[in-house]
Amino acid sequence: MLAWCAEHDCRIIIVENASRFARDLIVQETGYQMLQQAGYTLVASDDPDAFTASTPTQDLIRQVLGAVAQFEKANLVAKLKAARDRKSAQLGRRIEGP
Repeated sequence: MLAWCAEHDCRIIIVENASRFARDLIVQETGYQMLQQAGYTLVASDDPDAFTASTPTQDLIRQVLGAVAQFEKANLVAKLKAARDRKSAQLGRRIEGP
């Protein structure tokens, strides 16, 4: 995507929401800073100020929401693993994948 943006002189990247940009807080903040340093503007369509406003309060809100997204992802992964483990025990063989 960055190669395409550079080739077509696109400087604004729009994502559906911050959690779709990254579901890991470190990845979100590192990616956001990398894009800023490269001259790109990141905009979340559900909250346009999430990445564009640079105030301490907005930074805190973005980071808290990133931490919540990370928690939700980890929680979902744990639930899916527990369900696979239950089904595997029930069938007597390991189930994985599609």
